[in-house]
Amino acid sequence: NRFDEETDLTDQNERNGTSSETRELQSTGKYDLRQRQEVDYRKLALDAAGNVERYKARLVIKGFQQREGIDFAEIYAPVVRKTALRMFLTVAAVQDLELEQLDIKTAFLNADLVEDIYMKFPEGVQPVPGKVLKLKKSLYGLKQAPRMWNKLLTTTLKEVLGCACNGVEESVLLCRSDTSVCYICVYVDDILLASSDKTLLQKVIDGLCSKFDARHLGPAHLFCGMVMTRNRKSRMMHLSEAAKIDKTLDKFGMDNAKERRVPLSECMKQGKVESDEELVVQYQQLVGQLLYLSTTVRPDIAHAAAVLSRYMSKPAQEHWKAAKR
Repeated sequence: NRFDEETDLTDQNERNGTSSETRELQSTGKYDLRQRQEVDYRKLALDAAGNVERYKARLVIKGFQQREGIDFAEIYAPVVRKTALRMFLTVAAVQDLELEQLDIKTAFLNADLVEDIYMKFPEGVQPVPGKVLKLKKSLYGLKQAPRMWNKLLTTTLKEVLGCACNGVEESVLLCRSDTSVCYICVYVDDILLASSDKTLLQKVIDGLCSKFDARHLGPAHLFCGMVMTRNRKSRMMHLSEAAKIDKTLDKFGMDNAKERRVPLSECMKQGKVESDEELVVQYQQLVGQLLYLSTTVRPDIAHAAAVLSRYMSKPAQEHWKAAKR
């Protein structure tokens, strides 16, 4: 049991996080008498600067024990692509739309389950001899949990609020009124809403808050790790992930590295292959970070990251030096 092995609730914040999750499960009736599980309280919510904003606890079922065709079937759940997200933010900035953000609390716990899933009594719940728990709702760790939540959310948006998919991106929906439209961007339990009509925007927000336990975070500032800074007068938006970039520089000993205006100035060739396994691992980690950043806040390094990714399996010292530039 990972809870018994890893958990030492000596910090009051951690105890509060775990107690809050337990109360949420008990008060909302997420299970019937017949179930089983473990708590991983080591989840932190970070702010834009990478500092701990609050402690979170999650009851996580042992999904690795599920059997395909018996305990689950389809598991695919769409999330907005980074390219579609940047396009969404571009439209919001250029058209000077109101941009608001919602966070659905304990999102996966809202979705119903089709299969019969059982688990042990979790820590904090008084066990009944000879009994287990049968899940009534989805739970973190289940393979089908993301799909069931996405299905519930999109159904609510379409049938209750009258939204419709745009035909290109499943996770970007449109909610229309007679004279205006509200764009809705979904990334699991984080939602962005953009519209020029404040009345329509508030209607959609109120509709979601009435169906789910949601936090209205106000004007969007931090989404998917990206910090958004708007200049509405010039209709521009700046995206950054300074905390992630600083962490990457610190990890690879580049705190005092000098800035270069050209990401990759020379032609890369295979070169002499290194046998150092540590170099291979570090190179793959660094290039992986560069590839991620190239799809979010640094599209200017996309070509350089793509070129460096050609040598992931057998990097040479020249590739390592080029990646650190």
